[in-house]
Amino acid sequence: MISLYKLKREINRIQLQILGVFSFYTDKIKALLYDRNWKNLIQLSDGSSQSNSNKYAIFVIYQKISLATSIFETCNDLLRKNYKVLIISNASINSSDIFQLRKYVWRICIRPNFGYDFGAYRDGIRLLVEWKISPDRLIMMNDSIWFPLNSDKEDISNMELLPLDVVCLQEYIPLNRLGQLRINKKKYYGSFFYMFQNGVLKEKKFIHFWINYQLTNNKYRTIKNGEIKLSQTFEELNFSCIALFSNQTFINHLPNFENHDLLIILNDLVVEESSLVLRIASLQSNFDSSNADEYKLKIIQLIVECVYRANILTTSSLPLLRFYNVNFLKKTNEIMTSKLLCKIQQAIKSNAISMDKFIIDEILNRGSR
Repeated sequence: MISLYKLKREINRIQLQILGVFSFYTDKIKALLYDRNWKNLIQLSDGSSQSNSNKYAIFVIYQKISLATSIFETCNDLLRKNYKVLIISNASINSSDIFQLRKYVWRICIRPNFGYDFGAYRDGIRLLVEWKISPDRLIMMNDSIWFPLNSDKEDISNMELLPLDVVCLQEYIPLNRLGQLRINKKKYYGSFFYMFQNGVLKEKKFIHFWINYQLTNNKYRTIKNGEIKLSQTFEELNFSCIALFSNQTFINHLPNFENHDLLIILNDLVVEESSLVLRIASLQSNFDSSNADEYKLKIIQLIVECVYRANILTTSSLPLLRFYNVNFLKKTNEIMTSKLLCKIQQAIKSNAISMDKFIIDEILNRGSR
């Protein structure tokens, strides 16, 4: 019998696909009209950060009311690492926030909310081309993540040392319930963070991908023509790429843990399906110390199945923070469910995980809004 969680998920998926059929042609018309007039639709202003660096960051934000503290802190962190920050906002920004933001950024672009993050990334690339700027290094990231969680960790500086063309935070690898790669499914990199270096921004086909990218407000087409197609473009152009984390690395590392830690990971998982919740409770209550190896295998198999059923950042964000030294956290509601938020808040209050205070404040205050 199908679970209520699965049923709701499938109904939502079908609804989006049906809406996608109707929006296919309307989005084409909207994109055509937008592209014809995009320079008149955006608002540009300068910030006060005008260094001589040739490192740039396109930071896409969508803050409906006022800017969160983490937005300013992310810009300040990029500024400290000598990046010129180009803010692309898919929503209007009030005058007091713009005044504060200008301290940390190079330029600000406010645009219509069309095309999700990929639409904003594309406009950012277009602006750089328009201004005849060819960065030595370019970060593209959006505000769907808190990153870095701990500003004293040198994640970005360490990424810069990697002799690779593209560095990302996450690679999504479609796996089956046995943790094996699913046939005819493509791997792709999460769009919330890219770092481009080693001259890849001088590659014409790469720039053409962005210039020719067609905007859409359909989520599935954005993933297909944006995240997945961009990852395929990396492969076609023989770019050397790496992601600091993937669901495959999560699974591969599980045998290295002792049973005690595996049980903590199992307990940390966010699971919606009632059948899996019951199986987790049963396994936890039937600890078998006489056959630790067999028990360990059962725990790992159940963890893999839980991870297979949903987005790993929903199911496993807390274990990733606690055991895998992952230094980012997705904040979007589709990932940060109420169950995950509750688990992370409890872990913060018990000092099981650490992060910068302003992020702790935003997480602890989140449920109270």
